[in-house]
Amino acid sequence: MGAEIFLPSAGDGKFILDFDIQDSIICKMTNLAFPDLTQVYMAKVLRAKAILQDHLKLKTATDNVYSVNLDESFKVYAKANNQDDVKIGLFSSQGIFKGQIDLSRKNSTYTCQVPSNTNEGDYIILPYIVEAGVRVPVARADKSHLIDQLPVRVIAEDIWGRSVAVYSEGNVLKNLQLKTAENNLFEVAVEQQFQVYAPASESSTSIGLFDLDGVFLSDIAVAKNNYTYKCEIPFEFEAGNYIVMPYVKEGDLVKVVERSVGAVMIDRLPLSVTEGDIWSRSVGLKTVNLPLDVSNAVSVYPNPVTDLLYFNISTPVDAVEIYDMAGRLVKKITTIVGNSVSVQDLVSGIYAVKIKTSENETMHKIKKN
Repeated sequence: MGAEIFLPSAGDGKFILDFDIQDSIICKMTNLAFPDLTQVYMAKVLRAKAILQDHLKLKTATDNVYSVNLDESFKVYAKANNQDDVKIGLFSSQGIFKGQIDLSRKNSTYTCQVPSNTNEGDYIILPYIVEAGVRVPVARADKSHLIDQLPVRVIAEDIWGRSVAVYSEGNVLKNLQLKTAENNLFEVAVEQQFQVYAPASESSTSIGLFDLDGVFLSDIAVAKNNYTYKCEIPFEFEAGNYIVMPYVKEGDLVKVVERSVGAVMIDRLPLSVTEGDIWSRSVGLKTVNLPLDVSNAVSVYPNPVTDLLYFNISTPVDAVEIYDMAGRLVKKITTIVGNSVSVQDLVSGIYAVKIKTSENETMHKIKKN
């Protein structure tokens, strides 16, 4: 068999040769748990077509610190002779391939991002090419001392630890403020309008709804007057806790507009979203009192609805009444066929549907598209 050698792994059962060799090599694999169980096979040697021409370099949000946050974009400089074929990969410390991380390239500089489903820990950044369906690391030339792989620590800071992608060319100029129907309460109902005051230096700033991990969910600004944004939580969002932050969009990338370094201004706001009692007040905060029982025993679908609204109910329906958000009766149906009614004639908006049977009455909130 010849001399025994140990080879670094490139992942997926592939290894890296640091010395010149012929096109194939005879290998013997031994199971450490069963030393007598060995396998001899011939392995093909793949030679990298891309050769590194300069040190591999990493530029993160904090220079000279080899750590990145999940979903944080950073730069990798990887100059090679076959640049168009080079990709940047994230590997475990054992050499197992975790994924391609380059998003774009300008000359020899790659903009990269670690996927959000990556576990915290220590990894290796390695440039590679794909040859015949196989990932081949970009090697340094023989007897070269170039740095050809980089250690990186992936961390997942709390959203309040400023781990989201940041728009570096704009800043929040004053405290962010929230004005709801009940002032000083950081709580709104779905589709209830409220105001966010967000004085930012970037004119393209908008207001976004983020989850508690800093993941962008939706733009919620429906109108703007100077630095005051009229906002509304879309119908499809569930009740829960969220974060409101100003942001700008660069292509498909959402970047949060933050306070400047060293400032102590409020640049994000907690927000509790509730389903809301649709009878508590209309858009004009007018109180409406209706003697209705709300029940989950009966369901309606689809919701949102365009044409036919169906009921999942075991007892015969005597009548269906539909009310607008001001509590006005807009439609009443007394002849029910097939446990469904048509709402095609209703204008788009939010309605309350009261279903009457001989046993009880139930109320359901729907959205008409």
